[in-house]
Amino acid sequence: SYGDEDQIKNFYIDEATGEIHIINNPDIDYENNEKNVFSFYAVVTDKVIKTPVKVPVTITVTDEPEGPKFPDDTPTELYVDENTLKGTKSTTEAEGKTVAKIAAVDDDCKNQSACTDAPAYTLKILGDAENYFTIDENGIISVIADSVLNYEEIVNHRFEARVVATDAVKETLKDSVDITIFIGDVNDAPVYDNTDPDGYKFDVDENKDAGEIVGVVFASDEDTWSDLTFTLSDYVKGSKE
Repeated sequence: SYGDEDQIKNFYIDEATGEIHIINNPDIDYENNEKNVFSFYAVVTDKVIKTPVKVPVTITVTDEPEGPKFPDDTPTELYVDENTLKGTKSTTEAEGKTVAKIAAVDDDCKNQSACTDAPAYTLKILGDAENYFTIDENGIISVIADSVLNYEEIVNHRFEARVVATDAVKETLKDSVDITIFIGDVNDAPVYDNTDPDGYKFDVDENKDAGEIVGVVFASDEDTWSDLTFTLSDYVKGSKE
């Protein structure tokens, strides 16, 4: 075969059978080429007469769904504090500000100003943690509702999750990445055991000696490291303080 070198460099022909084969070359990529038509001649020669006879060959590269792929640098350790509000986004570092993005790349979206076939994402989390997080079309994971994360109640203070990117055209084409979402501990406010809106009520007989106990208020704090201190303050009826 012969012709323009750029046209034939991606193919070779079997001299005995005439079969044209692809050379393993990245140029055979629909998205990476402005022109996906290769034209050249196939030439056959009689070993006796040795007069070459050529025929035009045109090979057109067609587009095929290739499926999404997660890059090697996809973040796999995410962080979010307990008691956060709905929509709080996970970050790449504890107490960090950089939002973690679990985004796949799809070759079918190359050279398009607006990709209509962007990967569709699903979030799979081991255990029941699917009730705690959601993931948007950009691969950003966020808290699903207000104050659903409790550091003290979550086993090992983290969730193991799997993010799956599914091709929007061909659902059998998909890729996944396993991630760990670490839950940060924050200082929880103490809580009184009494749930009566009017608080504690005690009676005390008159003329009791100084130091006599008239009652006990009970409070607890989920933070095991926290030491509670009780004091008294002025009370104003109807105040929220």
